[in-house]
Amino acid sequence: MIDSIARNYLFLDTVADIWKRTEATYPCRRNTAQIFQLRWKIFLLRQGDLPQSVYYLEVTQFYQEYDQFDSLTLVSPEDEIPVRAREDGKTVLEFFHDLHRDFDQISVQILGRSPLPSLPEVFSLVQ
Repeated sequence: MIDSIARNYLFLDTVADIWKRTEATYPCRRNTAQIFQLRWKIFLLRQGDLPQSVYYLEVTQFYQEYDQFDSLTLVSPEDEIPVRAREDGKTVLEFFHDLHRDFDQISVQILGRSPLPSLPEVFSLVQ
């Protein structure tokens, strides 16, 4: 950490105090700019000459980062299951959209499933 920044936190008594000070100093309620940049990177991502495993890892990393910035506040824990399934479905569709055309046949077979498999399951089927 940069010394000038660290001095603001050095003498705080608890971790809770550090978090309160950090949140007050660097508020980022929605992170709209980061969300926009990540969505744009995901949109531009193509397999191109990348091996499938590298392409899969890039897609996965972008979505993990995206989930950190664009979290939902759900009313009840039961709401998470359908919401997560919908988001996972979008991820699978975008993965197939930018995958080499050599995989069109397996893509059609997987996309015909109900429910759609998760991205890690899709990757294992496409390998």
